Amino acid sequence: MLFLSDSERTWIRANQIGFVFQTFDLLLELNVVEKICLPFFYNRFDPTLQKELVDRAAEKVWLTHRRNHRPVGQ
Repeated sequence: MLFLSDSERTWIRANQIGFVFQTFDLLLELNVVEKICLPFFYNRFDPTLQKELVDRAAEKVWLTHRRNHRPVGQ
């Protein structure tokens, strides 16, 4: 990875590396759908495809009923 260009490293970070947050409430201002959308935003997904993928992801983790939920602030 040391010999990759900036754009190649950016592609790898956007497409091959996931994020593991240290606390569950890192993004208090975002609701469930907005949090699921974050990786799609960074990868510039088509909005139509993004909605379908977000719906599927929320369903897979049983969060469909909490789509607009935001965590309670501390």
